[in-house]
Amino acid sequence: MLSAGGPPNRSAPFAHFSSKRAQVPETRRASDGGRATSCMSAERFTLDANILVYAVDVREGRKRESAIRIIEAAVGLDCPLALQVVGEFYAAATAKLKLDAKDAAARAVQLTASFDTFGAS
Repeated sequence: MLSAGGPPNRSAPFAHFSSKRAQVPETRRASDGGRATSCMSAERFTLDANILVYAVDVREGRKRESAIRIIEAAVGLDCPLALQVVGEFYAAATAKLKLDAKDAAARAVQLTASFDTFGAS
């Protein structure tokens, strides 16, 4: 649940991404009845701002759950996050989702603490 102010809800997305390169939860294979995650097989990739926004959008149940799973898996992989994407997340979360600015900023900080980041080159 998104809070109206103060620190983010500890059960909310990004709250539990405590360290970079955390242990990746085991993913199910298609042969085990789950979906294959071949998109996560690349050596290095990054996340789009839309994934981060969907992870906090309580109006989008299935998309939110999928986004959270993608982010949880990405934390333990070689997935640097562009600082521009973090800024886009903040802008969309505050403008479109009406997330409190302090809450959105705290979530942005959690993202930068959870992922290696890079700027424009």
